[in-house]
Amino acid sequence: MKKFYFMLAAAAMLLAIPAARAQEATTPTAEWAKVLQSSKVGTALSLAKGDNGSLYTLSVAGTMTDDENITFGDDVVAHGTESTTASGNNNIVLMKVDAQGSPLWTASSIIGDGYSNGGILVNTADGGITALLKMRHSIGRSEKPSFIDGTGKTTTFDWELGDQSRFYRLAIMHFSKDGALEWSRLEQSATTLANGNKTPDAFDIYTAATDSEGNIYVGGRFRNNISLLKADGTYATLQPINISADWTGDSQVQNGDLFILKLDANGYYLNSLVAKDVATYTGVQNLLIEGNKLYFQGYFKAKAENGAVNPVKLGNIDLGLQNENTGLLVGITDLDLNVLNAKVFSSSRKGSVYQANALDIIGDDIYFTTKTVCNLTLGNINADVSKYTRDGMIIRFNKDFEPQAFANEGVMQSGYMGVVVNAADNNNIYVLGHSLLGPLFMKKLNKSTLAASSDNVKWQLTSNTSTILPMLADGNKLYVLSRFKGSNNIAGDITLTAKEFSTLIATFKLPFSSTATAINGVSEDANALKVYASQGAVVVESEKAATVEVYNLTGSLVARINAQLGTTSVSLPAGVYVAAGNKLIVR
Repeated sequence: MKKFYFMLAAAAMLLAIPAARAQEATTPTAEWAKVLQSSKVGTALSLAKGDNGSLYTLSVAGTMTDDENITFGDDVVAHGTESTTASGNNNIVLMKVDAQGSPLWTASSIIGDGYSNGGILVNTADGGITALLKMRHSIGRSEKPSFIDGTGKTTTFDWELGDQSRFYRLAIMHFSKDGALEWSRLEQSATTLANGNKTPDAFDIYTAATDSEGNIYVGGRFRNNISLLKADGTYATLQPINISADWTGDSQVQNGDLFILKLDANGYYLNSLVAKDVATYTGVQNLLIEGNKLYFQGYFKAKAENGAVNPVKLGNIDLGLQNENTGLLVGITDLDLNVLNAKVFSSSRKGSVYQANALDIIGDDIYFTTKTVCNLTLGNINADVSKYTRDGMIIRFNKDFEPQAFANEGVMQSGYMGVVVNAADNNNIYVLGHSLLGPLFMKKLNKSTLAASSDNVKWQLTSNTSTILPMLADGNKLYVLSRFKGSNNIAGDITLTAKEFSTLIATFKLPFSSTATAINGVSEDANALKVYASQGAVVVESEKAATVEVYNLTGSLVARINAQLGTTSVSLPAGVYVAAGNKLIVR
């Protein structure tokens, strides 16, 4: 099944869902919505598709005491952790919910603090889920960090505390589809810098993806040595080179190096790609696998030495850096992390540039969406996004990352995050967007020019959005994981309120069937699945068992084909259908 992922925001509580609308709806309609709530601030982190219409969701929920409840709608799904700070303890909450939004199981930290922007979910071939977490010890507690899984079993991490208890570590945990914690890995971070200062914040994780063999790819930035366990029991240690000599460990100081890690299906280290030349700071923010290629996006700030910009290579490719501003980094590797293509597009800004990004491949196009404030030089295209502080931007590239078109929203504190396409419409795309504390929307754009469509379609999904976080679309379903505070209206149907910033999970029905390639999830081998129409039937040829959903042009599911190895055929009436991203005409 083709899947794709985006990033969003919002929150509150389950309210009654209105009566079903007409089947021929022309706008997205809300099917259900619930909120993950706690006494302190919560943050949405990641969303992934489960089996039988279920969803996996990852969030943090702030609490002050051990006896507090963390609720999802009317259900108590986890309990709090005592905190000695006014902001509370960031409890990590991983849930699996069914197609109607009812909790199936919850795994959560008992002692352990989650980072507000440090958690990613990736699907696995067994139907389970792997969580990659930037985690630290809970302030004021002497116990080691521990997790309770979806079966009620508690696992305690081998975490040496002492005066180093506050540093972050990368925790990798795999849960079965029934909620059992099957294995966990804990990365070893150095806590003392070369200058003798100590840092609690050695790395950031921004993105992850899996290939068809179950290997896990992780992208981000690191500022101190990190060591990862290999299958033979030894450790591979990565050491950054771009660290300021006077750095004190403040994570707001921008330095450090990009990394892409390759782990096997059990979380053991296999390989890595890191920066090896002198720069100021670099990072990888998005990974995307299609076939046997890994596409990536990030940022790159060069460094001048002796009056000239230091030349930098990624792999064997010279990035051609022009200045010390923060450029847009894009590139392609094979699945062994050999760099096939890489380039940096120069910007007009020296500081942080690209926030809340998404990378999507649809057909022959790559779409990059973000919020930014800068001018970008995209070959012959001058992308001016400098008028407002944080403006939504979209760039369409070809498969060689050559820029084809650019557009921006032109609204202060707005953002774009991800693209969805009507499988029956080759001329237009829909971009997800938001404005700070304003609406979350889907806007129809001309595919070629990225200008607003001739019919000016712009659908409001929520009335109030604070941050833009993950979204997932599959067929005619749209799944939203978001965050807000205050009052919020969802698709004109559901009114929500939240005293603190909290995590909303909601399902919408789109007025069409969407299509895209795998994004931040399980990759599909393009040669492993073939779907086509024959006389009176839809035929699936597959090299392994697979599920293929068939939709009509109104977005209604008309067949779910459980294909086996070889050829599987399902009879359907004459008509036009969409399956696996293909338009099929059955005669």
